[in-house]
Amino acid sequence: MKLAEIFSINVKKLLILNGWSYPELADRCNGKLSRAYVSNFRYGDRINPTLEVVDIISRAFNISSQQLLNPNLSYDKYTALPPGYFRKEYLVDEFQDITISAWEQKNKEILELRRKEGIPDFR
Repeated sequence: MKLAEIFSINVKKLLILNGWSYPELADRCNGKLSRAYVSNFRYGDRINPTLEVVDIISRAFNISSQQLLNPNLSYDKYTALPPGYFRKEYLVDEFQDITISAWEQKNKEILELRRKEGIPDFR
């Protein structure tokens, strides 16, 4: 398998894992890559990403370039977490779910505002 195909497959895996679309990935590249260019990543046989592009994409996912190009990239929910973070799953009632969802939305808005203002996140 060609390296570009591995790159394409791993980008797809990481998009699913993070719940992002190709346009969202482009937006997380801080203006370094266009949405149209990033959308071409879905076609591994049509792209030839440079090392700089691999670096930009791996930073967006908060993983190393080596991980992004690894043909055996693990496809689990823990792959894309920043160092020092972990996930937990809980059983909640409807009120707790509404509260948690509102909290998540507010935090997403805060992080998006920070990104737009150029304030680095907590990586």
